[in-house]
Amino acid sequence: QPHVLPIYEYREASPLARAEWIKVLALVVSYSFEANAIFVDIENSYKYAMKVASESPRIPSVIANAPYNNTWYGVYGYTEAFLNDSQAVTPSKGISFDNFDSASASFASAEVWINTLFVPSTTMGIY
Repeated sequence: QPHVLPIYEYREASPLARAEWIKVLALVVSYSFEANAIFVDIENSYKYAMKVASESPRIPSVIANAPYNNTWYGVYGYTEAFLNDSQAVTPSKGISFDNFDSASASFASAEVWINTLFVPSTTMGIY
């Protein structure tokens, strides 16, 4: 009977918690030492980026949103944590829209719009 190792990094709300899954995968292929070193580099880089962002006088308005089954969902999970850690203003937190027109009208003032995933939708003409 095969051994099963569930991989749940996608459930992590923290970017660093997601990155830490490299340690779990490294155990499977006997690369724990290397994975730990890589994770420490990722963690240090992330903390440095957070420090730089916290010292910046500029606070951008960022929308992180993408269509899924023709509904546009607001920021949540690790994407929300990325944006919070970068000190960005995220007006799309917890908001959902049932079409692109509603979403784009509400988010028109955002300086940056990040599409966090891509789901082809023939009804919206997005490929």
